[in-house]
Amino acid sequence: MMRITLGFLFFYAAIGKLFMGKAPPIEKIITFMPKETSVMLLAIVELIIGLLLIFGLITKITAWASAVLFAIFMLSGLALGIFTQSGLVKDIPLLAMSLYFAFKGCTGFGLDCLIRKL
Repeated sequence: MMRITLGFLFFYAAIGKLFMGKAPPIEKIITFMPKETSVMLLAIVELIIGLLLIFGLITKITAWASAVLFAIFMLSGLALGIFTQSGLVKDIPLLAMSLYFAFKGCTGFGLDCLIRKL
């Protein structure tokens, strides 16, 4: 259930960026690229991570990508001085969840578990 919840968080964040205009202050972090392009790339990465986690496919690799993304978010927030006002405190347990699946892989049900049984 944790894996699916984490996947839905990524999926929801991607949909928000793609269709609802909910973009973080990414132009402060990625200055060499137009804001629209960097938001679109981030949304695509989040969408892929979300779907892979929801379906439990290549879970360990996807969870490592998720953990790296959360670490980048938090470090960028700290560097820019917007950690608490951007609500990045919530990313600490999400990083822990990502690391759990990065080390553990798919547990219970998911495509990885189904493929392993075949």
